[in-house]
Amino acid sequence: MKGIMFNTKYGLEDAVLDGIKTRTWRADKEPRYKIGEIVSIKQSYSDVLRIWFYLDKKLYDKVCNLRNEAGWTNKMFVKNELMPNKIKITGIKQCHLQDITDEECCAEGIFFFNKGYKFKGCDGNYSTPRVPFAKLINKLNGKDYWETNPLGYAYEFELI
Repeated sequence: MKGIMFNTKYGLEDAVLDGIKTRTWRADKEPRYKIGEIVSIKQSYSDVLRIWFYLDKKLYDKVCNLRNEAGWTNKMFVKNELMPNKIKITGIKQCHLQDITDEECCAEGIFFFNKGYKFKGCDGNYSTPRVPFAKLINKLNGKDYWETNPLGYAYEFELI
């Protein structure tokens, strides 16, 4: 099973788990997922420990024994099969980053709040979701990344 990481600092992981974020754009040369594929949401072991306590005592004990592993605090190093939260890929579209529509920006985790669009940690509210999405992309990928308008894949998904 493959895994996928969503940024925690800017609220993207929470947006996925809350069912708000249902799309992610990645600068992939080839699609990394297939329609219908189930993908684990990578979270640190310390973050998922409480979930396993209620779902599966055996896996809870197994995760407890990983306290000294790198994945305890860093989701990059977790085993995908130990992740309790998963998504199912429902659509794939090759596109340039700037081809995104306002509706797709909202599916990427941009939300309307206090008379404008923003994301967690955004420095203001904007009249359209495209501006905060461009700001988010630059925060995630580096200054002026949006302007490079790379070709990649947009993956639509549902939380399962």
